[in-house]
Amino acid sequence: MQSGAGGRSGVRAVSAGLMSALLALSLGGCTHSVYLNSKPQGATVYLDGEQVGTTPYQHVDRGAGPTDYQVKLIKRGYETLRDDFGRGFMGSYPEQITFELKPGS
Repeated sequence: MQSGAGGRSGVRAVSAGLMSALLALSLGGCTHSVYLNSKPQGATVYLDGEQVGTTPYQHVDRGAGPTDYQVKLIKRGYETLRDDFGRGFMGSYPEQITFELKPGS
């Protein structure tokens, strides 16, 4: 049986390793998704300024922390739509978000 500081440092090393493994599992195993849609469909989707697709678009988020995104939808003949969406720390997205585009002049 070990005694003294040597035994305790081994426990600390196991505890630190276990905590690292649990943290990796909790952060790496989270996947959230939401479908972004528009009426009418076919709008170009930008998230945080980056073009990512066309509606209907499935956004997949593998992060564990809270997220907020700025969304911009552009479709010829319609006003550009700007909005945001997100989820809390332990929250999830709704299954689908549909944005109504207004005809432009």
